[in-house]
Amino acid sequence: MINYTILFLSYCNFSMLMGQNQTSNCKVITPMLQGNYVGDCKDRLAHGHGTASGKETYEGEFKSGIPNGDGKYVYQNGSYYIGEFKAGLRHGEGRMHELNKETNEIKAGKYGRWKNDEFIEEIFEKKYKLIQNINTLAVLFDKPDENSERVEIMLGSRSILSGVNINPSSGNFFMSGNNKAVIENCTFPLTVRMTYNAQKGVSSTITVRLEFELESKGHWKITVNSQ
Repeated sequence: MINYTILFLSYCNFSMLMGQNQTSNCKVITPMLQGNYVGDCKDRLAHGHGTASGKETYEGEFKSGIPNGDGKYVYQNGSYYIGEFKAGLRHGEGRMHELNKETNEIKAGKYGRWKNDEFIEEIFEKKYKLIQNINTLAVLFDKPDENSERVEIMLGSRSILSGVNINPSSGNFFMSGNNKAVIENCTFPLTVRMTYNAQKGVSSTITVRLEFELESKGHWKITVNSQ
């Protein structure tokens, strides 16, 4: 699955490198994007990475003056699509973020597969990512509820813990008892970095290091078995 966060950070870095110079001799074919373009050119057409701004805007990959590849397209009403394009149409994997006209809020739609600008089918998303895992026997992720924003982490209930250090990217962290960590009022995606020492019986103490990312909001229950 495409990591759009990394993708658009690279686009922003690209735009900074380009500065404020408009590529005046570089044409964008899509009518709603005509106006201003900064980016790569080939044969006087937008080709490669770039940003086009007209009545609508697009930041991403172009081919022969038309969005083609990975990008973000923002429509006149504020709705936007992040995903893959082909010949100027939504085509491949992506998600449409629609404007709710009654509440004037943007709501994310289903992540799925598109073909010639039509939504074909939903694609199951990976909901979490295990980034670092040192000295654990198993890490189990469960999300019984998608409506709340709370993370509970059970830290080896049969071990004696010390030196617990948990750093979430957002929210309020506290310990509930000796072996349960809780993160409340967090926003997603949420990255959690944690270290602690665990000792079971007369065995030697081990240092557990764990880092993971939760990609979608909900009530997460995570069990870490260290010994």
